[in-house]
Amino acid sequence: MHIHTINLTILKKIYICIFCFLLQVSVGSAQINPGINVSVNNKKFIGFYNNLAESYLLNINRPFIEIQTSSPGKGGYEINLYPTAGEGYYDVPLISNTGISDRLSVVSQISLYTTAYNLLGNKTNGFGDIYLGLLLNVQSSEKFNHFIQPGIKIPTSGNKTGSGKVDFHLGASESFETEKFYNTITLNFSLLGRADFPEKSNRKLPVSIINTIDSLKGTYDYSYEPALDLEINPTYYLNDRIQLESGVSYNRNMKYDFSSLSLFGDVIYNFSNKFYVYPGADYFKYDKIDYYQTSLYAGAGYNFTDNLSADISVSDDINHSSKPYFYTQLTFTR
Repeated sequence: MHIHTINLTILKKIYICIFCFLLQVSVGSAQINPGINVSVNNKKFIGFYNNLAESYLLNINRPFIEIQTSSPGKGGYEINLYPTAGEGYYDVPLISNTGISDRLSVVSQISLYTTAYNLLGNKTNGFGDIYLGLLLNVQSSEKFNHFIQPGIKIPTSGNKTGSGKVDFHLGASESFETEKFYNTITLNFSLLGRADFPEKSNRKLPVSIINTIDSLKGTYDYSYEPALDLEINPTYYLNDRIQLESGVSYNRNMKYDFSSLSLFGDVIYNFSNKFYVYPGADYFKYDKIDYYQTSLYAGAGYNFTDNLSADISVSDDINHSSKPYFYTQLTFTR
């Protein structure tokens, strides 16, 4: 199956845009009135900080946890490399699924290279975090497979390109397949460790904002943010050459009542059992902010052998002025 643009890379990009915008507004407010202090901060200014802080916490760089929908079996494995680039953002996650038995496998993910932004809006690139999980096939039949996938994110990057905190995940998935139809459903419930705000000595913001941050720290005195991710991806095989693929993705951070909805659809044309192309479109809508995005994308893939395949696509936002995003996927299986 080819890659598509519904993934957390786009969500990270939007969080970054919101964060940088609110940062500019907040800093700009303080610079316009440099004499402002905590005692005269009005609700509007504090509201700016609340939005800025929430955007900062939502923007914390975390690996996208891929809930698996198939098991490689005992002695088998599947390794996927997903390099992504665009608008100054880079991400190179490596995901593996290694079979221990016919029903149990180990899932791991390493962010070989990733991009993060700090409270000042400065960009940092480097090695990311590691995710480890177990995939258990709890039910298998001719048409259905059901899995559960508990896992943990280990903050190997510290707080340089990540949250610096442990995250806990519990995923579940279902796959359904007939001769003409294939569908997957994945659900991931997460407890995300709250990232720390920068120490006062490390901040280079106006004094008024620093004081406001300190005065409102109690608002963010918690340990974990509950979050939920749901994806549904149906595919219909029209004939031997044409497939119709679609999907919906819903992401929600319950701590901040922030959610996003993503939709996509494309047509895959197989020139042979080795080479295929696909045009498509996707749509993103974000709750609590007036932001949406519609993109057109196109891609192609090639199956070199039964165990090695590659896919590349390019996506362009037609609602906003931005550079295209490039997605690639290399898959090794046994």
